[in-house]
Amino acid sequence: MDFAASDALVVASDEAARLLRAMGHGPRLRILCLLLEAPCSSGDIARALGMREAAASQQLALLRGERLIEARREGQRVIYAIASPVVAHVVGVLRDAFCG
Repeated sequence: MDFAASDALVVASDEAARLLRAMGHGPRLRILCLLLEAPCSSGDIARALGMREAAASQQLALLRGERLIEARREGQRVIYAIASPVVAHVVGVLRDAFCG
């Protein structure tokens, strides 16, 4: 294996591991599954998942910091959505495998 291929593999595997670490928490994965259906506000997410809004906001901040989700402002509300097709695909595969 040449060094260039090895470096690319290191970068790609580190990125995949970062994604899996961020998703490796039940509440965060539930948020991602919900966002796979449609963009939502933190209040909508908290209500849909039976969480306190503060807890939902904390998990959203972590997901946003890891660049798995993005946020946009609509008036006074902040709407969250899946940030990339890769994240949507991985979450979709997990949802299909585990949620039928």
